[in-house]
Amino acid sequence: MADPIAPALLAALLAAADVTAPAGPAPGGALAVDYTRDVAPILAARCYQCHGPDGSSRKAGLRLDKRDAAIAVPAGTDARAAIVPGDAAASELIARITNTDPDLRMPPADGHSALTPAEVETLRAWITAGAPYAKHWSWQPLPAAGVAAADAILSAPIAGERMDHRRWLRRVHFDVTGLPPTPDDCRAFDADHSDAARARVVDALLASPRYGERWGRHWMDVMRFAETHGHEFDYQIDEAWRWRDWVIRAFNADVHYADFVREQVAGDLLALPRRNPDDGTNESVTATGWWWMTQGTHAPVDVRLDQAERIDNQIDVASKAFLGTTASCARCHDHKFDDVSQRDYYAMFGVVKSSRRAYGYQDPGGAIAAASARLAALRDANLAVSSQSPEWERTAARKRAVPPPPGATWTFDGGTFDGWTPSGWAFGSAPVSCGERIAPDGNAPTTAAGNCAHSGALSGRLRGTLRSPTFTVPEIGIGVRCVGTGCKVRLHIDGFFLDDRNELLFEGFIQGVDHPGEWRTHAWDAKRYAGEQAYLEVIDDGDGFIAIDWVSLGMVTGADLQPAPFNCAPGEPTEAAKAIEVPAPVRVLAMEDGTGMDSPLYVRGVSSNTGDMVPRGMIAGLRSGGGVVASDTPGVSGVAGAADFAGARSSAGAPEMATGSGRLQLAEEIVSPSNPLTWRVMANRVWHHLMGRGIVASTDDFGVLGQAPADRELLDELAMQLRAHGSIKRLVRDIVLSPRYADAARGVRRLDGEALRDAIIATAGGLDLTTGGPSVPVHLTDAMQGRGRPAASGPLDGSRRRSVYQEIRRNFLSPFLQVFDQPVPTTTVGARSVSNVPAQGLAMMNDPFVRAQAERWGAELERQARGAVAAVDRSGSGNGAAGSAAASRASIEAAVRDAFLSAYARPAADGEVARAVAFLGPAPDAAAWSDFAHAIFLSTEFRYLP
Repeated sequence: MADPIAPALLAALLAAADVTAPAGPAPGGALAVDYTRDVAPILAARCYQCHGPDGSSRKAGLRLDKRDAAIAVPAGTDARAAIVPGDAAASELIARITNTDPDLRMPPADGHSALTPAEVETLRAWITAGAPYAKHWSWQPLPAAGVAAADAILSAPIAGERMDHRRWLRRVHFDVTGLPPTPDDCRAFDADHSDAARARVVDALLASPRYGERWGRHWMDVMRFAETHGHEFDYQIDEAWRWRDWVIRAFNADVHYADFVREQVAGDLLALPRRNPDDGTNESVTATGWWWMTQGTHAPVDVRLDQAERIDNQIDVASKAFLGTTASCARCHDHKFDDVSQRDYYAMFGVVKSSRRAYGYQDPGGAIAAASARLAALRDANLAVSSQSPEWERTAARKRAVPPPPGATWTFDGGTFDGWTPSGWAFGSAPVSCGERIAPDGNAPTTAAGNCAHSGALSGRLRGTLRSPTFTVPEIGIGVRCVGTGCKVRLHIDGFFLDDRNELLFEGFIQGVDHPGEWRTHAWDAKRYAGEQAYLEVIDDGDGFIAIDWVSLGMVTGADLQPAPFNCAPGEPTEAAKAIEVPAPVRVLAMEDGTGMDSPLYVRGVSSNTGDMVPRGMIAGLRSGGGVVASDTPGVSGVAGAADFAGARSSAGAPEMATGSGRLQLAEEIVSPSNPLTWRVMANRVWHHLMGRGIVASTDDFGVLGQAPADRELLDELAMQLRAHGSIKRLVRDIVLSPRYADAARGVRRLDGEALRDAIIATAGGLDLTTGGPSVPVHLTDAMQGRGRPAASGPLDGSRRRSVYQEIRRNFLSPFLQVFDQPVPTTTVGARSVSNVPAQGLAMMNDPFVRAQAERWGAELERQARGAVAAVDRSGSGNGAAGSAAASRASIEAAVRDAFLSAYARPAADGEVARAVAFLGPAPDAAAWSDFAHAIFLSTEFRYLP
């Protein structure tokens, strides 16, 4: 292949793909030019700014990214077409890019350099060959299933030597688990490092819980995992760590990659969610928590803009993580380089906007469900005893019922929740009907005087929420008639949720309910948000209850504001009910469906300047059947959902609207076997983490501005393998056991911050390998100041837990991990920066954590050496002072050799041992050993994989 065309220029301007000159004469004398490899990057870098997809910036009506437009003769003129297929001399494009007149040359001479001769010849050859266009390489379909040959590609002999077996062992341990091999691992592999032994090593590493911790941390970078919202006060994201633990479990369980993606996009909507094998909880719901790990301001003046910023981040992360596509570039205009229109962006915007932030309830071991069943049996027994209650009592209850005000929006009169969504156990499956007899917590039956959604109808100890359909905020107020204690009613405007941390600008939007004996009307004057989209949330999250009689989106006056008695409160549980333990549920941060609503296109991305409505859906160019959201089929999971999403259309040809968000259908489109990006992107991520650089170096951007694959055939074969079996573990195994991985010519690679920190603790001894649980609070230095600073610092050594379990606070990130390039969790980072700066050496020399671990290790080495000498003395074989000195030297040498094996996974050379012994002296104390240990930590070999 010839040298790249103007690589410095293209990289500097747009970080575009590598552009290569024509490969040479093809049959018939034409130059072999590939559109996606050679031509598209030139057009993107030089032409699309004025003649590309974005109509708002297009000049002279000329569009070069579409063939039909590029070859068309301008209507009503005698001008030539920009491109005349087969005739470069007749093409206006060639005439303009070769013109020496600065007024006629393209790109314009003002601020733009002329095309290089090589670029001109590439375009000339392409036009002469007929100017064939093609989709960008990454959007082209993968070859058909069943023809993958990745094993043959990976197993192809390498040109150089095979990596030393000790070097391979250290690399594979860090790459698969993020931890160094133990001395015992090293000795065993020294004894047998055959291919079969290598396979056994890899299988053991993949079966270790440490594998999920390592690869879960990689994925946390991709999904911008954080446990606080950043900005001014850095408010906590409750239960964020549960999503982190889900990721680790998913990697360890080797969840099929399609399910891994499907659960994160729409796990709450799966008909058959994946269950935790230990406690039966819903893993799929927990998977959706990443959507809400955005940054967040506590008092946005423009709440619709705040929502737009939040959704933009969610779309940005989702499209980069799963598709390697910078869809957020289409927020304000059509993507200037990739096939993503502004309508595509707002199609996905509507999907996310129709979804809600929620805390899902989990029931470990089914204990709550069992308690609910026992409480229901107790209720039924009580009702059966008093079943002879006369009809007059029910009639009297109906007469006591106070009718809702005229025009009330929701009344729960039809025996259903009327579009409201319950979760948890408190509200049951239907409202309480007027005249219905209930017996909460084993108490005597009472008769309901009115229809209501009642969280205490079975027990005041059950928990749950009830959320309304989305509505437009009226000018004249909102009223909710309710009764209860220990509960809340909450008004969400445009999905805003941080008013539970700070009520500024949203005072009174969360209202406590603490009047168990009478109905009262809670009201909101939200006219400053009139016209915005909102929903109500009724929260019973403790030992209390709440009942909702009606909701009115309009002014409530007169008698409707007067309190009224309530006679169906749960009361104290009876002794029989108290014997039924009702445990509190585990809460997980999650996404749930709201009311399906298409979004208007925001003109130029301005949320206050709305344009046409855009049907919810997937990026058009990636739809498996060319369709949009067709119908929301609750509970559909698997390939059938993709068909629903892509295929169904109304008889008039216009897309039908989903009744829900459309997230499940979106998930099915992402994991469709016909979607080439999903499989290429993840295969490339795996390669990147194992080989130090992706086949596509721009791991999060497979578009025109991304980099071309170094070996597209290899990438496609790996992607087909992943699509066929869905196993990340299998893909990892295939790569690390291949000759490519063992190639001795591979360069050194520095350990990332987490692996370095974990290696320091592991080498010093005492790494706590406890899995999961709440994060270890961040250790605070005096320099870490500001609003939102935690009241107390975490331990210097992070309780010696692995780095993946250390707290990630956006405004108070670990200085040690940051200096070693841990990314700021803002958006997707699939490939971390790898710097080599003096601050890293200074951190290793001076950081109190490193010094403390050196002291810990030094004390252990000193005990080891002293113990060996004492053992010799006790045996009486020391032969006096000379023998004792020899034993002391031997014990020091042994400790040094063990230290080298622990730190470097290789034996120490004799010269290294001699220098270490000379440094330590004849009778080193703990301080000397600590200095020796610190010197090892400071060494380049410790920080790098050779």
